[in-house]
Amino acid sequence: DSISRRCLSSNPSAMLHKLGDTEANSVDHENDCSFYSPPVSGNLSFSISQESTNPSDLVSDSLEYDFCSVSLTNDARPTTSEHINRLHRADSEISEIEIEWLSKARHHKLRKRRLDKAASLFNDSSRDKEWIQAAERFGVLSNPATPSSVASFLFNTPKLDKVKIGLYLSKGPKEKYPFISEVLTEFCKLFSFEGLSFSEALRMFLSTFRLPGEAQCIDRLMESFASRLFEVQLLGHRLEQTQSVEKAMLEPPRDNTDCDSVNANERVGALDPPALTHQPVLPFKNADAAYILSFSTIMLNTDLHNPNMKEERRMTLEQFIRNNRGINDGADLPVEFLTSLYQEIKNDEIKMKADLDDVILQKGMGNVDSDVQ
Repeated sequence: DSISRRCLSSNPSAMLHKLGDTEANSVDHENDCSFYSPPVSGNLSFSISQESTNPSDLVSDSLEYDFCSVSLTNDARPTTSEHINRLHRADSEISEIEIEWLSKARHHKLRKRRLDKAASLFNDSSRDKEWIQAAERFGVLSNPATPSSVASFLFNTPKLDKVKIGLYLSKGPKEKYPFISEVLTEFCKLFSFEGLSFSEALRMFLSTFRLPGEAQCIDRLMESFASRLFEVQLLGHRLEQTQSVEKAMLEPPRDNTDCDSVNANERVGALDPPALTHQPVLPFKNADAAYILSFSTIMLNTDLHNPNMKEERRMTLEQFIRNNRGINDGADLPVEFLTSLYQEIKNDEIKMKADLDDVILQKGMGNVDSDVQ
């Protein structure tokens, strides 16, 4: 509206009279390209040829500029201070984003340094209290340290000596080391064995540490492993039964209009859950069965892959099955289950000795940044 009113109120004759006053000076500014340039207003339609000296051209161009290039009013044009404030606000927003990103990056880097320092202390310290107190001070463990925080540290932190992890977790008896016993329980809870075979679960468990040489230490580790494995098996069976019942309940009932022509076995239990048609992956009746089989599997692995043992003295499949009779709450484990386990161990050894990571650790942790608060 303001542009329309400005255009309607313009007087062309007055503009021509004003132009006559400027014609006298046109020669002096004939070569000045800025003489005919309008103020910066964003009007791209205005253009004047620097070589044109025809007054009619000047009149038409002046009229075009006057009628088309209406400048903003003071209310609409942003002032210099407002423009500067907008730029400052934009710079402030960008700076906040950058500061937040840099803060997160610095926090991540600092936490990595602290984890490396705590791992180095764990590998080098001869007393458990030393590395635990240092990890509490670094913020790697909760303060005071809890069994779950220590278990998470041992489970997730890279560059830890697996031999020392096994020695720490297997300390006993429980009455003498109650805190470490709880750490071992929490450590086993971090494993997800769903859908794994027995040998796969055992391999996963043994890959996080190195088995100690003492039988009592192995006993504590295998007992915790068996308890966790049986717990996962129970959860899996309950979930499978629940899904079977839900599936059966969702199936539409059959129309038994002709009762005489339908078998009685088909009429009874139409909505009952279907029976399991496959053998469960883990057939244990209690945790003790899994515990005994764990020990037996470790012995089988050593027997089959000991380079110093003669071939004729290695354990056979029949011997392995016979050694595990009656361990499943007085019953035998399925022969197919034990046969499959025997073949898996025979074809693929469970690595329980030093691997490449252990060799690297033995050569040293390297230079750990000392900039740790």
